[in-house]
Formats: sequence, C-alpha cells, structure tokens
Amino acid sequence: MIVDLGFNKKPPQGTTQHDLILNSQPAPEHMTTRKLEFWSHEARRALIGAYIQSTLCALMCRKQSPIAYSTYMEQCALSLLEDSEVDTDKTLIHFIKLLQIMNEVYSVFEYGDPDHSLSMGDDKVQMVVKALEGQLNSWRESLPPELSQHAQLNTWGALAGAYAHEIGLHGNLRSHPFSAIRVSIMFDCLTHVEDYMKRALAISADDMETWTAFDWRQLTYTIMLASKISVSIDVIASDKESTARIAQLDSYLGVVYTRTQELFSMTSTPQGQTHYFHRLLNQWKGIRSWYQTVLQKRTATHFNEQSSRSIGDPSVRTSHDTSNQIQATPFRPLQTLDSWPDDNFGLLPISTADFMMLESLEYP
Repeated sequence: MIVDLGFNKKPPQGTTQHDLILNSQPAPEHMTTRKLEFWSHEARRALIGAYIQSTLCALMCRKQSPIAYSTYMEQCALSLLEDSEVDTDKTLIHFIKLLQIMNEVYSVFEYGDPDHSLSMGDDKVQMVVKALEGQLNSWRESLPPELSQHAQLNTWGALAGAYAHEIGLHGNLRSHPFSAIRVSIMFDCLTHVEDYMKRALAISADDMETWTAFDWRQLTYTIMLASKISVSIDVIASDKESTARIAQLDSYLGVVYTRTQELFSMTSTPQGQTHYFHRLLNQWKGIRSWYQTVLQKRTATHFNEQSSRSIGDPSVRTSHDTSNQIQATPFRPLQTLDSWPDDNFGLLPISTADFMMLESLEYP
C-alpha cells in the first residue's frame, strides 16, 4: 500500500498541500501548486514505520525486506527529527540506521542461505564481526542524551549485537576441533543475548501484555540463540564460568516462563483450545528441561571433583554424615531434534547430522 500510494518517493511535480492532507485528486483550481519535498507528517511516519516493522520481521524470518531502504526514507526521518510533532519522531532516524547495520549482517554472512554455506574463513569472520561491532558502538554513541536510555532502542541494539555475533555458531558443529575464533564470538553473542533478556524482563507484565507476536518473536529468537550456543558451550567448556552462564540463562528463561504463564492465564483460553502462549510455553519447557539436565550433570561433576581433591588432601577430615551432601541426580541424554521448536530461525543445529556430531564427541 505504501508503494501504491507513492509514499516511498518524493511527491510528484504539481502535488498540492491539499493532496498531502486529503490525498484527493484533482485539487481545487484556486489552490496554488508548488513543488514539495515531502508528503505529510503522517505519510512519512507510515513509510518509516512500515519499513522498520517489515524489515526487522523479514530479518528474523531470514528473508529480504519487502521495502527497500532509500536515501529519501532517511531524509524523511531527518525532516521529522527537525520538525517533530511527537517524541517518537526523534527516534525514527536511529531505528533506520540500526536496521541498516542488521541488513549488512544479513547480507555479508548470507543468513538468507538455508544451508549457511559461508565460504568466509575464521580470520575474515572475526574481522567483519569487529567492524560490525564498531558500527553498533558508533550507533550507540550517536544517540542523543535524551535517548541514551530509550528502552526499545537499547533493546533492539542488544538484539542487533546478538544477530551480528550469531555467525560464531554457524559451522562449529560440523567441524572438529572447534574453532577458537568462533567460540570467542559465541561467548560475545551470549553477552548481547543476556543484555537483551535483561532489558526485556525489566518491562512490566502490564507492558508485556500489549506485546505483539512480533515482539514475542524477537524474544523467542534470543532464547533459541542462547540455547543453541549453550549446546556448544557444554561440549567445549566445563569450567565454573561457563556453568554460571548457563545457569544465568536458565534463570532468565525461568522468569520468561513464569511471566508467560501469568499472561496465558489472563487470556481465559478454554481447556483444550490452542493458543500462541501455550505453544511458546511448551517449547520453552523443553529447553528448560535441557538446561536443568546440564546443570544437574555439571553440579554432580564439580562435586565429584571437589570430593576427589578432598580425599587426596590429608588435612581434610572425612565426615560420615551424609545429611548435607549433594546427591547426584540421574540426567537424561541430549534430547532429540524433535524436542526443539520447529521454528528455529535457521539456527544450527538444524539437522540430525548435527546431533550425531555431538554424540561422536561423546556428549553428554
């Protein structure tokens, strides 16, 4: 509709102010015709809003945006910034610039390729990721003081950071030994995921009640990204720091699960009837089960290591009181591919072969 109305281009020669307001043809003969640079404020907001929503939605779905970026669109955003009527007019240019960076991530890392057959070497990947991180830092620094704490801008900034570092996950499960460079990128990705989830969970339940499916899709993307990276981390690192990060992610997911349960109960959905929240809860319950399994295994491992050191140390006296000892809980093996959500945003692992690779590495 935006394209059909011509809002994505400058008003044609002969367009009157009457046309800009009413979009009617023809204009009364007594009205003067003059060349105008922009459509009305509302038309410009419609253009930019459609671009922002459709572009981020397309990026999350691994597709090209239906509305192409143009310098005219940026000019429209700058004109609204200079002649703002509402506070949101001042944010639009920053959303556009952020999406430009995310579009670059999509293109350079070929996220639209379902096989992720990126031929770029690790050194090149690291260089590109650092350049993209530099662009994101410059974008954050460009925010004026009154927008430096803007909730949605900062939340989307964290989302963009995770999106740029997602490349660390690609290819790691199909090559052994694991690439140290991509492992480092994965850990940086988790930092952005944690930032996003922390900001998202700072939103009140009342505000989350107004979320659209698009907002929930962003949250689901970060949860899927975190869980897939955690699979890799559990294979390559067993130290206390990695355990703490997995525990933190499980904690965030626990809050998300509880909050979503509360919102689901408010929908008064009849028993047996499907609902979007119910599907999300089932997906996240499976992921939480995996987190709990890993944490139980790691707790048992750390305890056994500590016990072995204590037995070998003559200064440590052995107690026969077992009332306060941690009991190792039996854990289940890595769940099958069917336990992961169907919509995994194209994130690896996405095939049975990937899980077979993990099993060949004697996981868990």
